[in-house]
Amino acid sequence: MLERGLLPWWAHPQLKIRFFRPFPSALAYVEHRSLTGPGAVLLMHLHSLVWWVLAVLVARSLFRRWLSARVAFFATAIFALGPWHVLPLGWLANREVLLSLVFGGLGLVQHLRWRAGEGAWRALAATACFAISFTCGEYSFCFGAYVLARELVARRGDRRVVALATFLLPALAYLVIRKLGGYGTYGSAFYADPLREPGKLLGVAPVRLVTLLAEGWLTLGTDAWGTTAPRALITALVIGVGVGLILPLRRVWAALPDERREAASVFLLGSFGALVPVLAVVPAPRLLAVSALGMAPVVALVLEHAWFAQPDAARRGVPELTSVAATLLGFLHLVHGPLAGAIAADNLRTSSDAYAGTVAKLAKSLREHARTDVHVVRGAAGAFFGPFALAMYGTSPAHWRVLSQTGHVLGLRTDPASIELVAPQRDGLYPEGAGNLFRDPAHPLRVGHVVALPGMRVEVLAVNEHGPTRARFTFDHPLEADAYAFINEQFTGLRDAPLPRAGFGKPYDP
Repeated sequence: MLERGLLPWWAHPQLKIRFFRPFPSALAYVEHRSLTGPGAVLLMHLHSLVWWVLAVLVARSLFRRWLSARVAFFATAIFALGPWHVLPLGWLANREVLLSLVFGGLGLVQHLRWRAGEGAWRALAATACFAISFTCGEYSFCFGAYVLARELVARRGDRRVVALATFLLPALAYLVIRKLGGYGTYGSAFYADPLREPGKLLGVAPVRLVTLLAEGWLTLGTDAWGTTAPRALITALVIGVGVGLILPLRRVWAALPDERREAASVFLLGSFGALVPVLAVVPAPRLLAVSALGMAPVVALVLEHAWFAQPDAARRGVPELTSVAATLLGFLHLVHGPLAGAIAADNLRTSSDAYAGTVAKLAKSLREHARTDVHVVRGAAGAFFGPFALAMYGTSPAHWRVLSQTGHVLGLRTDPASIELVAPQRDGLYPEGAGNLFRDPAHPLRVGHVVALPGMRVEVLAVNEHGPTRARFTFDHPLEADAYAFINEQFTGLRDAPLPRAGFGKPYDP
């Protein structure tokens, strides 16, 4: 993959990003084999939509069983319309979230009904559903938080080991297969494998947890890939809102009958615990769907208590604070959350349409000019989808090389077969920190490091705290060779990138 360019030149030599998701992988395989023609992609998205509908119905059945009809209605709306569904619906490769929700949610429903005394067969059904959920991917670990929360808060404490086994047995089987199959991640800043890199995970967990709380409870941001708000602001908001909700939640809990108080506690604790497994990934709304199964009914309980309960004689103090909390949560989850999701979805659609249009033109140009080696002088995240998108149009270049991934770069033509790329001192030639999918900061490139690939040699010339800022790219042939194409990824898509003459320079911007 590195030699062909499906991985960039700066990728860690032992990079591993390998997940065990047999069920969604099989569905994708069948789709690509059986669906052809202009409407194939639309049918794939409709397929994802079906799983979303099923996930919402499962969530509704969970809420209706343990909460009032009004609370279940609000909770279902909050869960269904939250921004956490944008990427699983809009990005076909993220469909495993929806599948995990359906089968994991069914497993949770059966588990809770069994623990409520509705028949031993439900324990077997819960185990089976959790097992199927684990074939959909690692998101299924999030459901363990609800199983554990039920055992922590339930008054009936018998058969706790057996109760936990309905989830733990499938989870253990998944971990064994994961280990034997060599699945997991390594060498990426985007992921922190909890089994292989526990120290790395502990180091990033606090920041990621705070961000996920803000993305979930506050529906912060309108970007499907995650908020870009300053870290200090996110932390202040989470702490402030969290402290402000303590007394209103205590008031709501005190007003609930015992059975619903127990269920509400399971939902609340489970919503927090469900965040732990996804701390291994850079935070984004797409990681919050399982947590939202518990978060949505808690918000709905606050809304019901403040908006529909009998008026309290005392209107000041905690009752007034509860009304303020309900107004804030109602706005965030019934107005801002759905609108933020709609904006994120529209941005995703607009950028995808623009990208697809320019890829189609690029594919035509590559065929007409018989160009086999494509070099992205300055790319963004979308540049790495290029070879896969070109394959959709029947074009597959021999090499797809992303030379830099940054906001601005200067190209200096040193000789007919070489070009040096220089990034601003505030940036690097590729993303640093969590944004670097392909190389962990613990394994930096140094001055003089050379990456030799078929047809191209890269030498790092300068580095700073952001990583390499200057590198020389030397090719086997002059850059004007007929087989070479040089492009720049701009906001409007992939565009031709004319090169400067030898001895001259040229800037490349988005």
